[in-house]
Amino acid sequence: MPFADPGAALGNYRAYPLLRSLADSLPPFAACATWPVPGADPAEKQLVRSAVPALILAGTFDPITPPAYGCQTATGLVNSHFFEFLSIGHDLLGNEPCPDRLAAVFLDDPTRAPTDSRLLSPAPPR
Repeated sequence: MPFADPGAALGNYRAYPLLRSLADSLPPFAACATWPVPGADPAEKQLVRSAVPALILAGTFDPITPPAYGCQTATGLVNSHFFEFLSIGHDLLGNEPCPDRLAAVFLDDPTRAPTDSRLLSPAPPR
C-alpha cells in the first residue's frame, strides 16, 4: 500500500455496502502509521526495462495480479512472452498443465517463444 491514497481507498470501500463495514471496523491503512519501516522509494513504481528473456503468465480470473498488469510489464521487457489463460485465476504454475509446459519449454530455451498446441483450445473454467 505504499503508493495508495488512503482516503481514496477508504472511499472506494465505503461505496459498496458489503465492504463498508470492513473499512469502518478494520481500516486497511491503520497498521501503516505504526509499521516501523520507511516509505517506498518512488523508483519502485517505475516500469522495469530489460532485454533479458521473460515469460509472463496471467490468468483471466486473477484478482490479485490481473492480466492487465502482465501486459503493462511486457511493455518494458522487450524479449518477453505474454500468455493469458482464460480458465485460470491466480497461481498458474502447479495448478494447470499448460502453464507448466510453457514454463518448461521457455526454461529449456528462453530465446524462443514457447508454444503449446492446447493454447488454441483453452478449457472452460471449472
